[in-house]
Amino acid sequence: MPDSDTSRAEDLSLLRRATKNFGKLLRGRSVAAVLELLTVVVLARSLSPAYFGNIVLVQTYVLVVRELFNCKVFEAIIRFGVPMIEEPWILADRIGKRYGKFEAIPPGCSFALKPGEVVG
Repeated sequence: MPDSDTSRAEDLSLLRRATKNFGKLLRGRSVAAVLELLTVVVLARSLSPAYFGNIVLVQTYVLVVRELFNCKVFEAIIRFGVPMIEEPWILADRIGKRYGKFEAIPPGCSFALKPGEVVG
């Protein structure tokens, strides 16, 4: 049963790391939110309503543009990468439908080239 104990220890270690990283992320975002709130309060008190309204409009515009063009690569990896890991034939099927017949290497069959070796 040593395998069970080592796997449990690895799971706990992974859970501790995830909890620690989540705590760092939460603290960082909390500090950023408090600083943003303080900035808005200082701007609201120091500017006239017309100037403050202009600042709010510009900030809103920047936030909307940022969200529209925000490219999150991890979403594409999760959406398209995970199914291909679980079912490797999906990629061969997609390529075959688009470009014609495709001879794929069956799962479990892999090979490695030596440095400088050329195929073909």
